[in-house]
Amino acid sequence: MSKTVKRIMSVILAVVMLLGCTSAAFAAYGCNCGTSPLIVVSGMAAWPLVQDEGTENEKQVFAPDTESILKLVGEIAGPLALFAVNKDYNKLGDSLIPALKEILEPLACNADGSSKYNITTDIYPESMASYPEFANNTEFTANEPAVVREAVEKIGADHVYYFNYDWRLDPMEHAKELRKYVERAKEETGHDKVNLAGASMGGTIIASYLAMYGSDNIDNFTMLSSAFTGTTIVGNLFNGRLEINKEGLIRILKEVVGVEAVNILFDALDKAGVFDILVNFADSLFANLQDRIYDEVFQDTFITMPGIWDLIALEDYEDAKAYLLDPRTDAALIARIDNYHYNVQAKLPELLEEAMENGVKVNVVSHYNMQGVPITPSYNEQNDNVIDTKYTSGYAVCAYLDETLPEDYKQQNTVCKDATHNHISADRIIDASTCLLPEQTWFLKNQKHVGYMYHTELMDFILMLCLGDTQYTVDNTQQYSQFMEVDPKTGELSIIGAIGGEEPSEPETTTEVVESTETEPTETETEVTEPTDTEPVETETEEDTTEVTETETTETETQPSETVSVPDETQTEPTEEATEPDVGSSETALDEQTEETSNDNSQQTQAVDVGDSLIAIVPFGAACAALVLTVKRKRNKI
Repeated sequence: MSKTVKRIMSVILAVVMLLGCTSAAFAAYGCNCGTSPLIVVSGMAAWPLVQDEGTENEKQVFAPDTESILKLVGEIAGPLALFAVNKDYNKLGDSLIPALKEILEPLACNADGSSKYNITTDIYPESMASYPEFANNTEFTANEPAVVREAVEKIGADHVYYFNYDWRLDPMEHAKELRKYVERAKEETGHDKVNLAGASMGGTIIASYLAMYGSDNIDNFTMLSSAFTGTTIVGNLFNGRLEINKEGLIRILKEVVGVEAVNILFDALDKAGVFDILVNFADSLFANLQDRIYDEVFQDTFITMPGIWDLIALEDYEDAKAYLLDPRTDAALIARIDNYHYNVQAKLPELLEEAMENGVKVNVVSHYNMQGVPITPSYNEQNDNVIDTKYTSGYAVCAYLDETLPEDYKQQNTVCKDATHNHISADRIIDASTCLLPEQTWFLKNQKHVGYMYHTELMDFILMLCLGDTQYTVDNTQQYSQFMEVDPKTGELSIIGAIGGEEPSEPETTTEVVESTETEPTETETEVTEPTDTEPVETETEEDTTEVTETETTETETQPSETVSVPDETQTEPTEEATEPDVGSSETALDEQTEETSNDNSQQTQAVDVGDSLIAIVPFGAACAALVLTVKRKRNKI
């Protein structure tokens, strides 16, 4: 080798070493961009679950692929036609149940909550700089991928990470993986802290992270339409409470599809009586086959999944365990899910307080005025199509859908202790004074679950919270308000405003000083910690807990919607850590109205004969099939 070549090689080697040292020095001395890296924690089923990926047996098991769905339809079409003649539910079940079990079996978990089969999903362990096909995908126009895409544009692909996971499994196990992402983001960007945004189920993982590792490495975390305090629908289903509501079914179909021409079709089908027949058939099917479906299908699939169990709110948790699990044979699973409920969910007030005392900025975004999945008695609760508003908000008091809080309703102030603060929405649907964080919880009306749209005012607001270097409150976010309405087509925000606070007792400037001070980050944290100190975290006696539990058990038997909008229901669970706010006096009237509506709907559906009219469902099935074939399924839908 000539001397010239050697010199050239030496120069190249020196340059490579210099660049390496520069990169290491950058990480060591930190990034001075002013914005901590963002890790977006996805929601449930953001990406498909795949069995035996990379082998000849590879198969998408959730959501079921088209082949599996068509196979199911083929297997049950004949038995359904025969049922229209013989009306024999058991024979129908003999065909339907094995077909359902075949589709769901790959999702099953072992007795300890670990995966029974080799199931994987897409993961992105490096920054978005390594995944330009993701970060720049123009099809990502809504949901978490859209949040990632726009965050990349704002702070750079090397500062944005996306955490995806197998939603069936334990969020506390996922928190261990999230910690690796946190450490990697710090090392690669040179920052000493990260921002976290938890969408939907992702909130349970952030809560688990706080319980396991604290908040020293977190600059800001935001709960986006999150299940961090539970969901009503899973609690109801895991307690065997099933009820299909026709009006709710039509409403959610219209909200989800959002196409006027299809909405007209739904109205026509309703006038033709198709929905009455469908709902009556489903009610009869559940009434006759519910035990078999639970025992032969759900018991070995969904009921084995700790991730689904951890979506149950404390108020329903113990009843669900008693209904579905055996203390002896299911001991390993019970230990796992108890750990989450009583060391994470029940301790949320103190976990949030500790984080804020540590200087962490905390934000909660909740949605309302949307129809929830109408298959349980909670069909008329405020929702975002998936999760109840009272849970995504951390226990707000909510009126039922299409109703308002009673005229004589007064702001509860169970957490916000300043009576002059206005925390009732001007449309009189929400009372935010009972939320875990009344000053840091925002409500978006008519907003779908995690449906944040790319390049909209809505997305600007979301990223303002997620990337904020100061603690925003509902009083210091300038052009934004605690209650806002979202235009579903444009993503524009309009102010709804707030009411409910009392006039100051002394009309002096001291009142203005108090209100102004509480918009500061430090004072906001202090205000939130006060109710935590006064709530019965450790002092509540077992007698008190037992007494309330017995009372709510009675209400459950007599009122189908006793859980609506009650922010303190987690206090009824057998744990001293539950610290949710007190129940508002308006709930009894709301429950009575719901019970009357539920009874009316039940009487209407019973008037339709199932067997003789089953053939009328055919047009409905054809319409749904046409809809499926004309609407393109996007992988980034929740």
